[in-house]
Amino acid sequence: MLTLGNLELDPASREVRIGTKRPSLTTTELAILELLLRRSPAVVDRRTIAVQVWDQEADAVGSNTIDVHIARLRSKLVGAQVRIETVRGVGYRIIEA
Repeated sequence: MLTLGNLELDPASREVRIGTKRPSLTTTELAILELLLRRSPAVVDRRTIAVQVWDQEADAVGSNTIDVHIARLRSKLVGAQVRIETVRGVGYRIIEA
């Protein structure tokens, strides 16, 4: 079980909980969230996210695909006691809010 604040992710069952709520995440959003939680509080660079989440990482690195998925993930994590921070020019990290 990966836990940060009141956010819990069970990698085995692919279930996410924010307190008693269970937000519905896509497979890609789950993969990004799991990667960020496993490396928290370290910054995960864009290249690592692309390689770990997408089969063709060049598609994700050269476009705003990662940014769009991070924005959607942030909106689904409203109410969680966590924050996904952008580290300009590097990547992203998730920390307790």
